[in-house]
Parts: sequence; C-alpha cells; structure tokens
Amino acid sequence: MSGSYTRSASASFTITDARYVGGRVGADLRLLHNLYGKPDLDRIED
Repeated sequence: MSGSYTRSASASFTITDARYVGGRVGADLRLLHNLYGKPDLDRIED
C-alpha cells in the first residue's frame, strides 16, 4: 500500500492564541492542585 500525504497550513499562532493556551494550562494545573495537592500554587504561577 502506498500513498502520499500533503498538508498546507496558512494560519499563524498569535499572542491571543498563546494567552488562551496558557490560561487553559493554568486552569488545568490548578484543578490538579485541588484534586491532588500538586503542583504547588507558587510553581503554577511561574
């Protein structure tokens, strides 16, 4: 079996996208802290 795969991307990753992703990661880490006590809140902010 053979074939080819091509992909074209024209979208860019903006500062707004980075802030959104950072906010989601921070929220997930705070949820983990609430459930398991780790990671420390000080480390999440860093």
